[in-house]
Amino acid sequence: MAVLAGEGCTLGYSADGTSYSAIAQVVSIDGPSKVLGEVETTNLGSTTRTYRAGLPESGTMSFQVYYDPATHSTLEDATGEIYLQLTMSDGSSTYSFPCIRTGFSYGGMEVDGNVTADVEVRLTGDIT
Repeated sequence: MAVLAGEGCTLGYSADGTSYSAIAQVVSIDGPSKVLGEVETTNLGSTTRTYRAGLPESGTMSFQVYYDPATHSTLEDATGEIYLQLTMSDGSSTYSFPCIRTGFSYGGMEVDGNVTADVEVRLTGDIT
């Protein structure tokens, strides 16, 4: 069984989904998540709650960078749809998706700390 290393995974940014630029100084990536909706089908004759699968939702993603205003201001200022591309460390899989930035917060402002930015996005379409 293969185990992929987290080190070496990359994240790219695009305004139009055609040409991606690497996001610099990425520290960690969580997601993207995939969520399958559920629709309750319980009726008055049921003896337990029942469900069926609903529409899938592409979910969310978050990542942290060592903040550099020269390279991360585009993400910080994004107000419309953007595109991200995640490439696994061995290069075997690349995932691209449209999203909107829903959060951008600073951290790491402490003695011996590095200033970071936590970025959160909501996927707005399919992961390809």
